[in-house]
Amino acid sequence: MVRETRIKNYTFSVGSLTSASNGRLDAYSERPLNGTIQKVGFGAGDFAANGSIIVTISGAVSEQIWKKIGGANADSMDYLAVYPVDSLGATGSPDGGMVQRVINSTVRVTLSGCGDTKTASGLTIFYI
Repeated sequence: MVRETRIKNYTFSVGSLTSASNGRLDAYSERPLNGTIQKVGFGAGDFAANGSIIVTISGAVSEQIWKKIGGANADSMDYLAVYPVDSLGATGSPDGGMVQRVINSTVRVTLSGCGDTKTASGLTIFYI
């Protein structure tokens, strides 16, 4: 049996990523993302250089997917993988290989220090 793998994406468009006058914003995906995160693409727009962006899984326990601390004024495409973590919170050995994050929830984007009413040109999460 051949499994067809199609990359899906969810894009936070230009209008959904505009900071408030204090440089902050919390935005949520309109639907759950169900799959394995492959990469995150970010278009900086006119964000301030010292701004930060964090993408987390929404829910009772927020789990970080991606972050950009400082440098919010630069476009990027980041391929995501994490080291495995056991039930006690101990990070696995790099020799054990990397794993990709699986998500079955909505996503929250938090902006901070991005400037007074500044707008990103988009943020896209690619998953299969």
